[in-house]
Amino acid sequence: MATGQVVLLNPGDHIYTECLGGSYYHHGRKLLPPSHLLLPVNCTKDSLTSSLCLSAGIYVGRGLVTNPNTGKTRTITNAVIHFLGLDKEGKVKKTKPQCQTCFYKPKGPGIVLTCLDCFHEGNGLYRYEYDVSLLSFTFKTSGSCTPWSCSDPNTVIKRAYDYLRDQNFGDYSFVFNNCEHFATKCKMGKARCNQALWGTGLPGAMVYNVARRLTKDILW
Repeated sequence: MATGQVVLLNPGDHIYTECLGGSYYHHGRKLLPPSHLLLPVNCTKDSLTSSLCLSAGIYVGRGLVTNPNTGKTRTITNAVIHFLGLDKEGKVKKTKPQCQTCFYKPKGPGIVLTCLDCFHEGNGLYRYEYDVSLLSFTFKTSGSCTPWSCSDPNTVIKRAYDYLRDQNFGDYSFVFNNCEHFATKCKMGKARCNQALWGTGLPGAMVYNVARRLTKDILW
């Protein structure tokens, strides 16, 4: 777990963690009250100067999971909904055995609900910032924040659960449709991926979003 300021995670928070030793990051979102979690979380990742990408999701608090062996359900605390994708070689992540807490076992790309431990896998955990100034957005490490506003937590929660139920977020693309796109789509209603900008700020965001629209149904 990352060291840093101790903050309270609330339902609907967009969180992210480093993957592959910090070479990229994974994003997520918390959904259901109560069970607020007090954890050491760095609000930004400015200290991770060597990192290139993020892995993100929605931190959901309590979540209902089913034991595939018995069919029985139970409630876990500190659940996360996130978009599981591919590694850098384009292979499905299937390296871990079934979790005994949330019963999750990687099967392929898609929207999943797991425990927080399965999400961060012992790596640093961070909270994504919204409504930052354009100056901060330009100079902070890409993938840690956005100048755009976000929706209220109830709306964020509904979007995340809808994608989990319907599995209709589309095919995973490392560049154009990844876990940060999922988390920001839940949070704002529009998919963004600032980590792909590599520090280019607002101009880079505009160019990237145009490229993403033009490549839809072609590359992802």
